[in-house]
Amino acid sequence: MKIQSYLTFLQEGKISDSYIRNVIHEALQFVDVEIKKNDLKDNLHLYKDLGMDHLDVVEMMIQIETIFWIEITDREIKRMKTIGDIVRFIKSHNLTTEDLAKKEKGYKEYERSQPQFDMGEVVDSLLNKRGITKNSLFKLFQKKKKGLKIFRRK
Repeated sequence: MKIQSYLTFLQEGKISDSYIRNVIHEALQFVDVEIKKNDLKDNLHLYKDLGMDHLDVVEMMIQIETIFWIEITDREIKRMKTIGDIVRFIKSHNLTTEDLAKKEKGYKEYERSQPQFDMGEVVDSLLNKRGITKNSLFKLFQKKKKGLKIFRRK
């Protein structure tokens, strides 16, 4: 799912039902549930009508948590069976566009304050601490590779 800032599409004040449905629609697409936005009705059942399993629902809720900056517990996820349940749950948080803007701004500042790592340097450091050189690791890999049938040429 393209997690993007929807704030540019919203006006000041409460978050609208259509905005919530747009987010739900994108979260459904993230878990490969194909449905048109216009077909998202309140009584649409996640499991029966959309064919989702529990893992799909959890992944979708994680996307919703990310967009709305809310926490959804496992108990709450189990209670949400329809699109309407999700919409009502999000609306129960009384979020405003200002709330979302503040949280997103705070996260961006936090993210900028975190140290940046070069994964190559991290791996080199871990190998060096254990006395392993890249060359010895490569040789070990080559030995293991010879024993695996999937790597053998026919």
